Amino acid sequence: MRRADFACWYARSHLSAGSPLESFWPDPAGQRADRRGVAEGKNNAGRKPSLSPAQLEALKVEAFRLFEEYGDPLSDNPHQDFNSKEKVIKRLQQFAVYKKSKDFPEEPPRTTIQPYVNIWLEEWRAKRVAEN
Repeated sequence: MRRADFACWYARSHLSAGSPLESFWPDPAGQRADRRGVAEGKNNAGRKPSLSPAQLEALKVEAFRLFEEYGDPLSDNPHQDFNSKEKVIKRLQQFAVYKKSKDFPEEPPRTTIQPYVNIWLEEWRAKRVAEN
């Protein structure tokens, strides 16, 4: 039975002066909003993996070492293994797997590393410009 049909039936047959319809059958939209404060249609399927400060520092040191060794990861870089940000992220994931210990219990996801690589690359470029 749809809510509108029920409301008509209830109003005709059972509604007394002191019992409002909403107390018997509350608004489902209001319940959804109160349930967890999650917007309708939004799906937060679990906690996003995060990196500890020690893990971030280890990855940052390795990223700066890679930048110093191979240069800027642009498409015109002569090193084929280091000519895009995506390849930098792959190298950092390999570094984490190689250092697999209590520091890196599992390989960090690409989407977790990517924003940090962008920041570190900008820092490295600014440092390089300041040195020249």
